[in-house]
Amino acid sequence: MGNSKQDGGDFRGATAEIDEVIKLYPNDASHHFFRGTINAMSKDFIGAIADYNKAIKLDPNHAEAYIFRGISKAELENYSGAIADYNKVIKLYPNNEFAYYNRGLAKNSLKNYSGAVADYNMAIELNIEYAETYYNRGLAKNSLEDYSGALADYTIAIEINPYLEIAYYNRGLTKAILEDYSGALADYTIAIEINPNDAEAYYNRGVSKAKIKYISGAIADYTKAIEINPNHVTAYLNRGNLKAVLEDYSGAIADHNKVIELNPNYATAYSNRGVSKFKLEDYSGAIADYTKAIELNLNHANAYNFRGLSKSELKDYSGAIADYNMAIEIDPNYATAYDNRGLSKAGHKDYIGAIADYTKAIELNPNDKEAYSNRGISKSELEDDRGAIADYTKAIELAPNFAKVYLNRGNSKSELEDDRGAIADYTKAIELNPNYAMAYYNRGISKGKLEDYSGALADYTIAIEINPNDAEAYSNRGVSKAKIKYIRGAIEDFTKAIEINPNHAKAYSNRGLSKGMLEDDRGAIADYNKAIKLNPNDAEAYNNRGLSKGKLKDNIGAIADYTKAIELNPNDAQTYFKRGISKSKLKEDIGAIADFTKAIELNPNDGIAYFNSGLAKSNLEDNIGAIGDFTKAIELNPYDAKVYSNRGLSKMRLEDDRGAIEDYNKAIELDPNFTQAYYYRGLSKMRLGDDRGAIEDYTEVIEFNPNSAQAYYYRGVSKLKLNQKDSGCSDFSKAGELGYADAYEVIEKFCK
Repeated sequence: MGNSKQDGGDFRGATAEIDEVIKLYPNDASHHFFRGTINAMSKDFIGAIADYNKAIKLDPNHAEAYIFRGISKAELENYSGAIADYNKVIKLYPNNEFAYYNRGLAKNSLKNYSGAVADYNMAIELNIEYAETYYNRGLAKNSLEDYSGALADYTIAIEINPYLEIAYYNRGLTKAILEDYSGALADYTIAIEINPNDAEAYYNRGVSKAKIKYISGAIADYTKAIEINPNHVTAYLNRGNLKAVLEDYSGAIADHNKVIELNPNYATAYSNRGVSKFKLEDYSGAIADYTKAIELNLNHANAYNFRGLSKSELKDYSGAIADYNMAIEIDPNYATAYDNRGLSKAGHKDYIGAIADYTKAIELNPNDKEAYSNRGISKSELEDDRGAIADYTKAIELAPNFAKVYLNRGNSKSELEDDRGAIADYTKAIELNPNYAMAYYNRGISKGKLEDYSGALADYTIAIEINPNDAEAYSNRGVSKAKIKYIRGAIEDFTKAIEINPNHAKAYSNRGLSKGMLEDDRGAIADYNKAIKLNPNDAEAYNNRGLSKGKLKDNIGAIADYTKAIELNPNDAQTYFKRGISKSKLKEDIGAIADFTKAIELNPNDGIAYFNSGLAKSNLEDNIGAIGDFTKAIELNPYDAKVYSNRGLSKMRLEDDRGAIEDYNKAIELDPNFTQAYYYRGLSKMRLGDDRGAIEDYTEVIEFNPNSAQAYYYRGVSKLKLNQKDSGCSDFSKAGELGYADAYEVIEKFCK
């Protein structure tokens, strides 16, 4: 009767019946054993043990009572007591497979896996057809990291019982440990077919799908696990992590919110939610999450590292460094933290400290391409471009498709004037990322340095197509257009750059330069004014404004601008030279000479400065000094006709007419159309009494310039001296007609 109530699940009724039986037969061990079993089935393990104790007391050889008492003790986690009971059974009945099997279970619970395996071996030896024994031996072997042995046991268990879902499940777990994710996935799938409500099987299948990058499938499995078990914390966590991988950061945050709702003390959930907030540029929110993760786990190195990253984005480099310090203190081998600390130090412009951190990161992880790349950037900032190139090259060896590193290596090569090498690197970066606007832009710069302005223009154009709001690309394209004399196009580009960035001082300055090329010097000055307002320390803008003022004959204004440019850049020889020219135009020859002298001091090979210094000295009648300067100019450039001509004039003023004629001869040899040289050679010849030669030179002048009154006048003088009165008087008459008043006095005296 008790048996039928027990079978129907009426344990209370069954117990009442057996109680009556025990009252009648208190010394019958089997009745106490039976009541113990009913108690165990109703989860009253303490009551069960009491009954098994009574049964054993009445029958010390009651093997089943020992076994079931051991099982009840195991249910109460008294595994040592359970083992003692199984030992007693084995002592009484050495071939009791269930005693070995259950002792194996208890040893396994005590993490005595080797002992468990030994007991399962005995149980199998006694009964090779019991699938659960193979299954549990597989668990113990798995714990001993004997994964091959575990797989073999799970497989035998499945062969014996093809519907043993738990064996498929655990075989999947072991395959996953061995990184056989496809095999694991197959086992979880069978487990699910046998038990469609196994949330853990869906969860772990999701893990395996994630491992083989089947992200959407993994998310579907985590979702199913959550559907079966709405409180499955790790399923929400992992689903959130994968949503972040797919850049669904809002979805990821929603899942991590659920994790935190279910387990408010789950540090990893706060940390991972912080990552998604970081990706959404909610750096303050990310910091709050990382801070909570750290509160929950003071040794959460990752949370310190990521909080440091968020602080760095907010330009709190000191706070970031403090967090990286903590991450490194917790885990001295945390290469990424060293790398990130290096980035923050670089943000502080502590490039030496940054390099030390990148070096440590590389020491910990010699394959850290980011560390090599970042160390290269810091070396470049310290102008160690050769060292930077070595690091970029190593990064490329580790990651041949690292477009950013080709760009940076190109930048360093350009700094070392290896623009052809730079172009090769920029081209590779573009090959890897055809939409890499910065690579096109920088390649344009290098092409410009190699005077391939058309190629540069083409690259800036592509950069603009990719990023139509790139003011720098428009500005530099304008420079290239100016170089190929497409001035109006250059002005259009500078105007566009200014439209995008109204504070682009360089664009105003370059537009001014282009306007000056079109002789719109007033428009140019307006642009230079704006450039100077935006950047009062732009020496080039002052310099160019001075040039435009000079062209408008505002030499005083020009001198003021050149003076300001010199204040800003005292070593610019050309500015001294230009100021000297403006002073010369104002007849301030002493000041002009001082400026030309300074220009020569800064650039001893500036022949034009020597020439203009000679002109100024000549104006001051320092003909010896002038000759010295003209001579130096000729040494530097022996092919400038006007320098020979002016040296000849200075020699003539010193009455060295023969030396003067030699210089005029050379000037004419270099430039047969140089009228001035013929004219002054004629004067020197006339002074030396060579009037026929003088007449030939004046005639050349008149052929080149029929309106040269002085040439007619002096030719007339030479003709009179040769008694060619009529012809001479005709020349005087022509000179007078052309406005040379002295000619009429000669006519009055000699031609009447």
